[in-house]
Amino acid sequence: MNQNRHLNLFRPYSQELSKENIENNLNRAFVICLLNNYLLYYEFLRIIFEKANSTSTFKNLFASVTDISKSEIDIQVNLNEKSNEFSTIIAVSMSGKDLDITKFFSYDANNKKDHVTDVFITINDVAILIEMKRGNENCIKQLYQQAATLRSDKNKDVIKPVDFSWLKVMELVNRISGFQRLFNISDAYLLDFVQLIKSYNPNWIPVSPLASIENTKDNIFRVRQRLSHALNSIKDDEISVLDYRDRIGLQINKGWAKEIVINTIVSKNNEIILKFGIWPGNTKGQGTKMYKKLNKLKNWKPPSKIEIDKKEYKIDVAYELKFCHFNGFVNNIVITDDHIKPKKQLLSKKNHHNYTGKYERENWDKLDSFLSDILVDSYNWKEELNWGKHFENTGRNYLTLSIGYQIEVIVPFKSIKEIDTKTDKVENLSNFIDGIKDEYLQLFD
Repeated sequence: MNQNRHLNLFRPYSQELSKENIENNLNRAFVICLLNNYLLYYEFLRIIFEKANSTSTFKNLFASVTDISKSEIDIQVNLNEKSNEFSTIIAVSMSGKDLDITKFFSYDANNKKDHVTDVFITINDVAILIEMKRGNENCIKQLYQQAATLRSDKNKDVIKPVDFSWLKVMELVNRISGFQRLFNISDAYLLDFVQLIKSYNPNWIPVSPLASIENTKDNIFRVRQRLSHALNSIKDDEISVLDYRDRIGLQINKGWAKEIVINTIVSKNNEIILKFGIWPGNTKGQGTKMYKKLNKLKNWKPPSKIEIDKKEYKIDVAYELKFCHFNGFVNNIVITDDHIKPKKQLLSKKNHHNYTGKYERENWDKLDSFLSDILVDSYNWKEELNWGKHFENTGRNYLTLSIGYQIEVIVPFKSIKEIDTKTDKVENLSNFIDGIKDEYLQLFD
């Protein structure tokens, strides 16, 4: 693969990447790929005709090709200069998301301006016009007015609107590229086209479903890619996707917790285990709100299992002691009931009020006494925390401590592979994650 972006076939050495330039680059690069990869060209046309309910027309076009058969493709074509003698006109919208094509014929023609389409293909008496957008703009009205330049009578037997998003384009490119690799065929056009798309919008690149990913530590990046794709596909206005490089998950609007994080853990046999975690009481403020909830739930206990789509998953429950400085995370220790002395309690409203929050350096012995009184003698919390490196032997004059729950749904990789089986059906994985989210939001209800 060509790794040097300056040697990419579709990227000039230097260019101002304005919206117009990007769109022009996209349609030019796409057409060049079609012209230099006839398998891609054929499959693209086949799919477009199929979506337009014109499969028979497609078959007839190539059933009896003669010397007078003619095909042309061009970009930035003024349709006002074209004849209107086409038996079939397929109008294709190509945007960053799926568009509602059913409103296509609800718009009116506009004869007061020239209409320039991004890509114009003709095969004998069939015309295909493509309007491309680099973002999620709705171009259906613009597309209709372009088609109306060639045929203004809204004849649905002639004009066939089709939506074909960039994600579907890249799924097609990915399939063709994969097929060619089976026969050791390297296509510089397709490879560089993929790199061009990644530079503009990596979300258009299809991510393999988890079912096709082998359960080894080498595939963690691919797994996290697919999980991120699923997170971004969740439709819930009350939550958002975490915007951090070091973790993936959801931001939630609960006072007692603010994140659900998906951790990809490598087991001793180098296999991937997924843990969907939430941390109630992760800060002093969150802890206060958690205990307000618990005041109304006298016998509340963390759940030991969760049911999603009629299947049970184990929940691991632990306690997190988080140490911070200047509102920034420094380190933490995670313990279980096995680390707590008999008849002692780590999480309580009393301990939250008296022992969490800010500790000045002169009061660090108070912290040591508190933890030593609760934790079993065999557990050296300072060693586990690396106390000397992070606090004792530093210039830090204070720390803040929060104590809360660490609650994690354990999902075997085998199980989640059964959920996520198709590239274009990421909503199955999204719904699974959304189900875990819904259960977590009801923890204290």
